[in-house]
Amino acid sequence: MHKIKKMWLKDESGVSLMIVLMALVILTLLGTALATISFANVKLTTNDREYQSTYYIAEAGVNQAYAQIENELIEIYETRNSQESFFTGVNDYLSIEIDNVAFENFEESFSEMPKAIISIDQLTNENPSEYKITSEGVIGNRSRTVEKIIEVKWVSRGTGPILPLNVALISKESVKLTGSAKVNGHVHLLDGGVDKITLDGNGNIHQPDQTSKGLVHVHPDSVDHVLNVPDWYNDSPEIKGSDSLFQLDSLIELLDIAPATTSKTMGDISISGNTNQEISLSSNTYIENIRIEGNNNLNIDIGDDEYHLVVNNFELEQGHVNIIGSGTLHLHVLDTFSIGGSSSINKNGTINQLNYYYYGGNPFILGGSQRIKGSLYIEKASVNIGGSGEIEGGYVLTGSSDLTIDGGSHNNLVILAPKAFVTLGGGAQVNGVVIAKRYEASGGNSINYRDVNTDDFPFGSGEAVDNIDLIEAQPTQETDE
Repeated sequence: MHKIKKMWLKDESGVSLMIVLMALVILTLLGTALATISFANVKLTTNDREYQSTYYIAEAGVNQAYAQIENELIEIYETRNSQESFFTGVNDYLSIEIDNVAFENFEESFSEMPKAIISIDQLTNENPSEYKITSEGVIGNRSRTVEKIIEVKWVSRGTGPILPLNVALISKESVKLTGSAKVNGHVHLLDGGVDKITLDGNGNIHQPDQTSKGLVHVHPDSVDHVLNVPDWYNDSPEIKGSDSLFQLDSLIELLDIAPATTSKTMGDISISGNTNQEISLSSNTYIENIRIEGNNNLNIDIGDDEYHLVVNNFELEQGHVNIIGSGTLHLHVLDTFSIGGSSSINKNGTINQLNYYYYGGNPFILGGSQRIKGSLYIEKASVNIGGSGEIEGGYVLTGSSDLTIDGGSHNNLVILAPKAFVTLGGGAQVNGVVIAKRYEASGGNSINYRDVNTDDFPFGSGEAVDNIDLIEAQPTQETDE
């Protein structure tokens, strides 16, 4: 019996070994399976992280490109005066600074340096214009692509006063027409009062088409006693009371214009003998002195950009300043300006190529056969335009107290002189609109109304650029690429 029990115990120890081996096999299989699952899960998680990361890189790239464009648009808008010039600047910037650019300012990810490759396509060529920003996020061999549609628009500055229709003359205090002086267009008299509209001789106020008697708008309280004419006068205009006269304060606010700042200085320019000179501007530039004589030319090349040239003293004894390119030159004269002979500035150019600013105290005098084609800002000096001197087109904006035009024909001109006693003499013809503190004309001169759209007013800005919506964006979307 004892022997049998001993043999059974030996058989039992073999079974234990088998159980242990089976357990080890099962545990090994389970461990392997768990390890495989864990590895697969880790790999899947890593791939997912890489996949998501490439999207975030692409999204960051398109957002960075959009932010840069948004900031640059403000700078472009501040230096452009027309829709065409604005979009030229926008397209140049996008093609040079944004298209085919790679942003690499990201932290390392999975031992790789991420990057966002940017491209931009113009979808429409109008105002507003649509563009598509495409951003490809890349980490190693993985990439994802997103895009954002943006709309860029030119907003008319609208800084000029809104001028009433058919009104040729706006005067704050008084109007006096004698001799054969005429106003062919309506008149606004802002202050009213007794005998503030004086007509004598053949002086008269007619409709813009000159076919019938004109119309004078005054405060309702002044209708019955504002007109001062001789007993024999039979060409009196209609006097009409109005509560919606032009607001002069909106114009006075535009008079404070500071000279431009410059980033570059050039040496003095003195041209005489039988020589011409050309300079090219690539930034806002300061020149202490410019002197031109001998019927020579100074050609200023600005390309299709907009630059400010600031000059302390400008003597144009006999010569011509020509603007080369389709952009706009802002010419600032800080101290002295003189022009003689038959000199000209921008004679053969277009009106929007030149904006002239004069800050000196000596009178601004234009006479003889001298000609300026563009818009003028004269801070405080008295203004005297005589003989055959001509300002063609644009605006004359001035804080002067005295402005006299004695002869010459001035086409498509808006004179904005809210502080000035404006006088027309000789055969002066102003085809446009005149705004004055007081107005007096004698002789055979006239103001002939021309409809004026002040959307292109070149001086200053009525609204802060930061408050102007130049760009709008659609949500970012992933592409199928």
